[in-house]
Amino acid sequence: MNLLVIYVASIIGSTTIMFVEDSLSWGIGFRICVALTAEGLGMMIARMRFYRRTKAWGSAFTEPESGGRRREEEEDASISG
Repeated sequence: MNLLVIYVASIIGSTTIMFVEDSLSWGIGFRICVALTAEGLGMMIARMRFYRRTKAWGSAFTEPESGGRRREEEEDASISG
C-alpha cells in the first residue's frame, strides 16, 4: 500500500509540475521544485538527531542466516519472542 501511495504521489507531482511549466512559466515550475527540495532537505536535517546510529555486524554474504542484521535487532527479537 505504501508503494502505491508513493507512485501515485510522484505521478501527480510530476504532472502538476509539467502543467505549471507548460502553462505558466518554466521559471515558476523550477522555483517550486527548488523550494520543495529545500523544504525536504531542511526537514531531514532537522530530524537527524532522532535517528539511532548503530554499527552493523556480520555480512549478508558470509553469514546468510543473520541476513546482515544488527546485533540490537537480534537481541530485541530474542527478548520479545
